[in-house]
Amino acid sequence: MAAGTPMSLVEGAVVPALRPVGHDRAQQVREAAFTALARWMGHDAPSTSPAAAAAAGEGDGAGVGAQAAPRDARAYVPSLLPLLLIGVSDPQPGTAELALRLVEGVGAAWAAAEDAASASTSAEAGGAAAEELALRVAACSLGAPYGGRPGDGARRMVRALLTEQLPPLVKGLSEWTAGLRVAAARGLHTSLVLAEDGAAAHLKQLLPALCR
Repeated sequence: MAAGTPMSLVEGAVVPALRPVGHDRAQQVREAAFTALARWMGHDAPSTSPAAAAAAGEGDGAGVGAQAAPRDARAYVPSLLPLLLIGVSDPQPGTAELALRLVEGVGAAWAAAEDAASASTSAEAGGAAAEELALRVAACSLGAPYGGRPGDGARRMVRALLTEQLPPLVKGLSEWTAGLRVAAARGLHTSLVLAEDGAAAHLKQLLPALCR
């Protein structure tokens, strides 16, 4: 997908076409899709998967994870990020780990671009409150594929987008078919892990959906 692709085309054609690919039976196909999604959202990093490397087009000019994403790449994040978040709960450990690295790379690029646009560094607030939150997250024992607390950029990105990302995920929990409900649950789980305490502001929306 070329830079500058109209959002109407992304939302009307690209997203519907790629949504099933995240559940494809072939692991290499899923990894290639997740790598391509991350690239379109401004993250460009080497991959250990041949299929993912082919999708990323390695060798045609490389950036690195924390490089600021171009403005047009950031515009695609709200539409494409849910498709990538599905990969973090992939049943294949290697694919899940790849997807998490890609989400963190996209988040680093997103955060760098946000900071550059505001000419400031808006990393998480320091002090006792931040330390306490970090300890609480560590105590949760997130398990695989999380080797620890996810990257700051990914957490900032998901918190910033949570208001618009939650409604379709919550609605998906009530879908008629089990496959769609599972997909929504997987996306919601990863979103809540990354949002951390940012989800607290949405409890009125979350609790009824989770208690059904």
